[in-house]
Amino acid sequence: MKETPILKTPRLLLRPFEKKDLFDVYEWTSSWEVTRYLWWYPNRDIHVTEKLLGNWIRKKRNYSWAVEKEGEVLGEVQIIKDLPGNGFELGMISKQKSWGHGYMKEAILHALDFCFTQAGYRFGYAESDERNVRSHALLEKLGFKKAGRKENVPIEKKGESINVLCFELSEEDFRKAYALYKLHFR
Repeated sequence: MKETPILKTPRLLLRPFEKKDLFDVYEWTSSWEVTRYLWWYPNRDIHVTEKLLGNWIRKKRNYSWAVEKEGEVLGEVQIIKDLPGNGFELGMISKQKSWGHGYMKEAILHALDFCFTQAGYRFGYAESDERNVRSHALLEKLGFKKAGRKENVPIEKKGESINVLCFELSEEDFRKAYALYKLHFR
């Protein structure tokens, strides 16, 4: 079990989830547009989101940050699982209204900095639906490189399969992306 630390960025607070986050989390878990390229259906009932959030709080998954700006949770940055060789898999999701403002890039860069400098990880990995070009662009801005493709991956959505792009991140490539980001926020 890992305790998610509180991280501060120039504009955001990254912190563990709390019960008070329910309505913010429901805003993105219930959105067809936000979940369009994800492997699960949007939540149609806030009680489903309430149960999900309760599990996140109780079970203390790998690192999972609520991305907060001025009291509102805009999204989540998550280390989904540990990988052999001191690696991790990254997950992310955010409210549609926060898209295009650089919040997730900022949040993820700080989370990745923690992963490489304090948590002892040596590399990162991420997967994304091949159609999700916004996600691919963000991953590449973070220093991730395309590393492969999986075809016809079955997903929870009934009768659907997708092609998945795989991305890898070395600590060296992350450091380059982080240095560019820090120049922007001088």
